Amino acid sequence: MLSALLGEGDELSPLKRLIAEGTGGNPFFIEEIVQGLSEDGALVANGMVRITRSLSQLRLLPTVQGMLAARVDRLPRPQKDIADAGSYGAEGAPTAGAKGHICRRSAAEPKFGGIVSAAEFIYEQPVASDTEFVFKHALTQEVSYSSLFIERRKELHECVGFSI
Repeated sequence: MLSALLGEGDELSPLKRLIAEGTGGNPFFIEEIVQGLSEDGALVANGMVRITRSLSQLRLLPTVQGMLAARVDRLPRPQKDIADAGSYGAEGAPTAGAKGHICRRSAAEPKFGGIVSAAEFIYEQPVASDTEFVFKHALTQEVSYSSLFIERRKELHECVGFSI
């Protein structure tokens, strides 16, 4: 899996070993570590993946929850608002209309889908006559929700209650 994500270069072998050991081989954790390193600028892909820092400078968190929380924290405000809005739903993210209401933007706005998919946390899923936005993984939803302050949770619950 690491070869598929990073490539075959010999210079990446120490990084692959470090990631494999740190993640215990968990594919979801591996994917999140690689994504996090890319977002952090530690990995750059220009046709070929290369590392921009020494291994000792890399920030590899010991748990997948920690890695997810760090990635959610780094999201730009529009993406963070969308993750917040969807994180409280037990059945997944709310419909586009409710999410648009919460985030103070129209779900029909062309940029909405791009903002959601750019984060690689939430994906569009067509349902009946609407679009639902669902988290890629339940753990991502759980981590996102647990990072919300109580006041923000109340605000989101209230906002969706009024939009239904």
